[in-house]
Amino acid sequence: PLIKTLLESEGHRVSAMVSKIGWATYSFNREPSYFSTLLQGDPDTIIVSLGGNNSKLSSSYGKSVGEFLSNIGYPKRKVIWIGAAKAVRKDVEDRHEWTSEWLKNNLPSDVIFIDARPHTMTGHRDDGVHFTRAAYKQWVDGISPQLLSSISLPPILYRAKKATPYALFILSLMGLGYAAWRRFR
Repeated sequence: PLIKTLLESEGHRVSAMVSKIGWATYSFNREPSYFSTLLQGDPDTIIVSLGGNNSKLSSSYGKSVGEFLSNIGYPKRKVIWIGAAKAVRKDVEDRHEWTSEWLKNNLPSDVIFIDARPHTMTGHRDDGVHFTRAAYKQWVDGISPQLLSSISLPPILYRAKKATPYALFILSLMGLGYAAWRRFR
């Protein structure tokens, strides 16, 4: 709800919001009626905030994420995926860390991944997993610059932005090669 409020305050129309406490990608995949609710307004961008309830810490998670992406209309729609939060409880933190790293390293390059972990270091409730209302607000405030800029960023530019370090490295090698050729020809 805080993300919905943020988006609407910035002039974005939120056509649908689906939330099921305790669900993971594979939970939604088993209940396709939720996808039809989500896609009813034919959104051009879908923001996903899933991963905290993932318990499949294996390659099967990749299959589930792929099926989920297909179910939400990827690649026709832009997808922004907000990763799992930091947890204080060790068993949950291990799952959240594994899932966030998997998503960061394995989502398709044009799915924008926002790492929530740096914005969720404090403000946990007694269970060590969930947050106070103020901490949830701090989380949304922390990711909002990246979220808002990602909504307006065309996918082609996002892919280019991810490849920039490689492109700069290749260009510098070409420059060195040209300089060596000119000097020693």
